[in-house]
Amino acid sequence: MADVLSQAEIDRLLSQLRQPAALAPELSDQGPIQRYDFRGSYHFDREQVRAFTVMVERFRRALETQLAMLTRIACRAVDFSIEALPVTEYIRAQPQPAAIGLCRTEHGGEPLWISLIPSLAFALVDRTLGGPEEMPAVVHGLTEIDRVLVEQLMRQVGSVLARAASESSGESLAFEGLETNPLYLDISSVEGPALVASATLTAGKANGILSLCLPQEAVKDLFGLPAEIAAQHATPLRPLPQAEKAPFVTRLEAAPVELRVQLGQTTLHLNEIAQLAPGTYLRLQEQADQPMLLLVNGTPKFEVTVGQHDGRYAVQILKELAP
Repeated sequence: MADVLSQAEIDRLLSQLRQPAALAPELSDQGPIQRYDFRGSYHFDREQVRAFTVMVERFRRALETQLAMLTRIACRAVDFSIEALPVTEYIRAQPQPAAIGLCRTEHGGEPLWISLIPSLAFALVDRTLGGPEEMPAVVHGLTEIDRVLVEQLMRQVGSVLARAASESSGESLAFEGLETNPLYLDISSVEGPALVASATLTAGKANGILSLCLPQEAVKDLFGLPAEIAAQHATPLRPLPQAEKAPFVTRLEAAPVELRVQLGQTTLHLNEIAQLAPGTYLRLQEQADQPMLLLVNGTPKFEVTVGQHDGRYAVQILKELAP
């Protein structure tokens, strides 16, 4: 093909663009193509993400302390990242077998999940029982004893998360149990996005990924609806009848409001203030023929000129100032 395309070559390329199968025939036998929702990160209100971030930080600090008490070694959760992902993408990223703790708010709703890679969970359990926190190279499955021990560990982690959630949102969480097959999560979960926090958890020589996943409904249960949705669900204000409104209007109209006239202002150094004495003249910034300011509750509201009436100072309003 030449460096400059001919009109026939351009027409041929355009016709192929109108027929996607011609560009990628190898995809024809791979089944239906799933559309990826690039708007997933916008399913969450900024305040929801902020509240989730606060909860994650409290969870991180408390978890480090709790695990250090259990294992008697230094534990750190570092490099926390927060992102919005489809629930299915989070589930597919889990190892098989997995160590996933299920928690739920006290009034039900969608569960949220805490996940540890099994080799790290085994190392933490090993250290809790007095071992050297050794991580197995490969975990092929969990025996009944393994499952009981890992579930006890995840219950401890869940209790830390419950305290962080209570401090951040006022909602109570309850640990429901351990799930080792992530495919079962896919059966019970809803379609949609989730807020996911991931970190590297280090305990002595062992380290691995710790993650926390809140599907959209769980986010609503903990932190409330996004602002725009909450506005749609808000109860409209009931207008007050005139008979109920009159007492409020009467009290409002009778409220005292302070008015002051400001002659002018200037700035002095501290040594100049120390030299002030009776008979000293102070030069103000305002011109002599410049109107003065009338302050309403401390806010300049009008320009006025000063005079007298019945032997008292009086002002005449000249102009209303722009708010």
